[in-house]
Amino acid sequence: MFKDLKIIKLVVIASFFVFILQSSLSEFKVSNTFVSKGSFNLNEKIEFYIAANYTEEAKKIEIKDLWGNILFDTLVHIEPNFELSKRSNILSAGYPVNQNYRIENAPIDKSGIYEVEGVPFVVKSDQVTDITIVYPFLNNHFFTKTDEGYFFNEKLTHLSLHRKVPIDEYTKGMSKQFAYLDSAYSTNYITDIDLADKTSFADSKLLIIYGNSSFWTTEMRENVLDFYRSEGSILIITSKIFHTKLWEHEKDNIYKTTRLNEELNKQTLEPWEIEPKESAFLNIALTYRYGGGSRNILNSSYKILKKNSLLFDNVAVDFIPVEGKSFMGSLINLENEPPAAVDLKSFENPNVSKLSVEILAYLECEGNYENSNSGIFIVKQDSVDGEIIALGTKDWCLKRNQENADIRQITRNSIKYLLGK
Repeated sequence: MFKDLKIIKLVVIASFFVFILQSSLSEFKVSNTFVSKGSFNLNEKIEFYIAANYTEEAKKIEIKDLWGNILFDTLVHIEPNFELSKRSNILSAGYPVNQNYRIENAPIDKSGIYEVEGVPFVVKSDQVTDITIVYPFLNNHFFTKTDEGYFFNEKLTHLSLHRKVPIDEYTKGMSKQFAYLDSAYSTNYITDIDLADKTSFADSKLLIIYGNSSFWTTEMRENVLDFYRSEGSILIITSKIFHTKLWEHEKDNIYKTTRLNEELNKQTLEPWEIEPKESAFLNIALTYRYGGGSRNILNSSYKILKKNSLLFDNVAVDFIPVEGKSFMGSLINLENEPPAAVDLKSFENPNVSKLSVEILAYLECEGNYENSNSGIFIVKQDSVDGEIIALGTKDWCLKRNQENADIRQITRNSIKYLLGK
């Protein structure tokens, strides 16, 4: 009897939540804010939209910085304008763009990451700076689960940027580090979409790519590689990079993993992964394919191999306690002790044969490669000063790791090292 009652109770609860979900648009007040684009120039009008199913004469809107400080607030009038997307191949809330608002002369006087009603956007500068920090605006749209769904759980080929996607956990984890960089160096912030415009970062000495960074258009990838080959340095704090190819549909602010097959006059799903000749390894000697997962998520410590490196100044430990799930690695030779990267000069590809990899800290991983690995790597080029430092995983950015004094110090030492070139 009691068992039957329990089942009936669970069914009632489940039915109630279904009812709530189905009736939310009609019986509950729903409003979502999203920005017209990921980044704005200093002194540019900040444009955003509000999708709602109700009327409100004076809705309070706040703009905050990355640390939660309120910089500006205003009142706006909203009206019902909520529409659901009827397309089955696109992840979108179907938000209309006919109820837009522009904030002029907002009290934002420097480049950075900001938010309006919990929705992030970047303000960028055209000044020459030491460092350009890349906020993963586009990639976060792919990797974030929202009320509209999750790209990787659906049979989808398109993704709209007209969605409410909050600041990611990697950016939050790096917020204190960014505050330090803003005080110690000249910094500029852009989005990953801005990488398609090489002028947005070409004059910086250092480019910082962090967090989710799998999805790239051809222009984004080629501009970053040109920057590196032209003596620019890059700090990579991610697990995957240059991995997936995208095409942009600018009119609808949509990014897609499909390409139009004009001969068949239809859209065909292309392989997500880029061609082998375009792979991350053949361009920067690093790839998630040689990395993998941690053997122990709670204790995926890097063993420091070269304590005398400048990256370990003021770091007394022999192991770096990084808690992480996914890692990138390089091609290594385990016959050596300590492990060493394979000599790349024998490769026929000219982009990778001119590179050399130095392993400063090492982690054994679980993956498809028999020597799956990760750690801290420096990738140098023949006759070019630009270098890459890779810290192995996007999870390096998480708050639980950034609260470790040694991890913070290594991050700062890496930046100091790269700017010293």
